[in-house]
Amino acid sequence: MEITKEDLLKLAKLSALTLQEEEIPALIKQIKSVLFYARSVQKLANNDLVATQEITHPHLRADSVRLCSSQEIMNEAPEHAEGFFVVPRIIEG
Repeated sequence: MEITKEDLLKLAKLSALTLQEEEIPALIKQIKSVLFYARSVQKLANNDLVATQEITHPHLRADSVRLCSSQEIMNEAPEHAEGFFVVPRIIEG
């Protein structure tokens, strides 16, 4: 797959990245390298590998449920106000 400048600019926009014009050629080269590596890994014969979902971990502890009050939960939050968690804004508007 060929990566064009337009592809990179679209990816940057989707990723909320601001790119300088002089960064673009190096980034295209790096992305091509990553895609080449991914293609080569994809081609490996992996029939003898065990999928991770097939591995069981008997040494894991059992889940336990502990009831807590809303105030206990809020006290564990890094920041809260009026009974709600405060998180950074990620969407403009």
